[in-house]
Amino acid sequence: MDNGNLIGALFIDLSKAFDLINHSMLKIKLSNVGIRGQALDWFVNYLSNRTQFVTINGTLSESMDLSLGVPQGSVLGPLLFIIFINDLPTIIKRCKVVMYAGDTALFIANRDRKVIEAVLQNELNIINNWFTDNELFVNCTKTKVMIFGSKQRFVRIDNPVLSLSGTSLELIYFVKYLGLLFDRAMTWHDHINAVASNVSKRLGLLNRIRKYLD
Repeated sequence: MDNGNLIGALFIDLSKAFDLINHSMLKIKLSNVGIRGQALDWFVNYLSNRTQFVTINGTLSESMDLSLGVPQGSVLGPLLFIIFINDLPTIIKRCKVVMYAGDTALFIANRDRKVIEAVLQNELNIINNWFTDNELFVNCTKTKVMIFGSKQRFVRIDNPVLSLSGTSLELIYFVKYLGLLFDRAMTWHDHINAVASNVSKRLGLLNRIRKYLD
């Protein structure tokens, strides 16, 4: 932005990412990162013979075998998911990739909006094919597009149009990413206001109970 560029961003959301991990593929990827022998057998055993059930008003359903997925809420769940998608950046050629657990974002800087749109669309198609090959699925309705840049640049550009599987992706003007609110001009106004509102609510709670505190 300081160099006068626009930054195109693609925030990719996966459908039921942790629930769809293929165990056979995961075993291969664990082996590829050096986990073999007894250690690999331990992971296979950890994922095998898992079942799930639901309970409503004290009544249990029949249990169902789990042949896919990694345990959510566990210590190993996010780690196994990260190992599973760890080779994703190798297929991306022109964008910077930022990944954190199930959140994947692509960024590209250029002065020309049309170049940004073309590159993001091409990389999105490549990524979608990678996810399909790995039996994961991009959620089109929750995958968003955003353009960062100075306010002066926005006056002179058209908004990019990206699509996935025939569905146009939503263009957004601010995004919450890893706990931070980013607006497209990077003014931080939205984030500051959100933090101030949070602090105000908590101060209000303290104010109401202060007579009970020393």
